[in-house]
Amino acid sequence: MSEHFDSYDASYGEVVEGSIRFSGLQHDFFLAAKADLLRRLVGERCLRQGGADVRGLDVGCGVGALHPYLDGAFDRLDGCDVSQKSLARARRDNPHIAYTACTTDRLPYQDGAFDLAFASCVVHHVPPASRPNFFHEMRRVLRQGGERTLDLPGKGSC
Repeated sequence: MSEHFDSYDASYGEVVEGSIRFSGLQHDFFLAAKADLLRRLVGERCLRQGGADVRGLDVGCGVGALHPYLDGAFDRLDGCDVSQKSLARARRDNPHIAYTACTTDRLPYQDGAFDLAFASCVVHHVPPASRPNFFHEMRRVLRQGGERTLDLPGKGSC
């Protein structure tokens, strides 16, 4: 699977723009909207209470296109992906983000390491039979009481 996504390291922007052209909107519009939703989730779920750092995980981060829009949303943001080439580009474009390759069914993080885990435009790439484990892994890496969002839906209150 990683070979398929490795082919997008240089053409990601063109592929995305081509797939959303029908909307009349640019990719930036959707990235900003996703970032706004994540910022609201951090606030609404009171993840900043008690002065503790808020740590986020972007599962299937690709080239890290969303990450510049998340500046300040998390005290620490990590990203993981199956594509080494995409991660190389993400590291180059976002040197302040911690990127890790994930080439197994288990996320390469300890239990309870994150406050919020999210996957943006990823779940449809996960084979249906593998989705229960995908979601289990996202839950496993969340701290007790942590939140997750899949393809960025959901709201809550404090």
